[in-house]
Amino acid sequence: MLASVWRLSVSERGDDRRRRIVAHSLGRHNGTMGHPDDWRPISVFAHGPPRFVWLRGPLIGGMNGGMAWGWLYVSHLWIESRMRGKGLGADLLARGEHLARQYGMHGAHLTTASFQARGFYEKQGYSVFGELEDMPPGETLFYMKKRF
Repeated sequence: MLASVWRLSVSERGDDRRRRIVAHSLGRHNGTMGHPDDWRPISVFAHGPPRFVWLRGPLIGGMNGGMAWGWLYVSHLWIESRMRGKGLGADLLARGEHLARQYGMHGAHLTTASFQARGFYEKQGYSVFGELEDMPPGETLFYMKKRF
């Protein structure tokens, strides 16, 4: 039996520098294939009224994601529970989409689970293009997109 020329190791740390090396190296490879890494992070935040005029109010919602290869990717959309159902989520998503269009993106994509917000995203013009059953167990993960 031949000894392998590599050793595998595992890290569960989000700040492990090797994670950045892997991501950067894949981006370099993609660039050689004609698709350079053009990832641009984007976040939109919502704050409630401040207690004092010179301070920003408490964070009550936000959208995180990024833009790459012509698409906006929405990784997180969160609204504080007492603010849900008031249009804040739609406003955050619309602002992110507006910025994406300004940067030349032609659509947006995201995932949402069956216990989360599929109906909300459908009201915003998103449609399902894929499903992953039992993600998490007993639920379904929906892959959704919207063309601008």
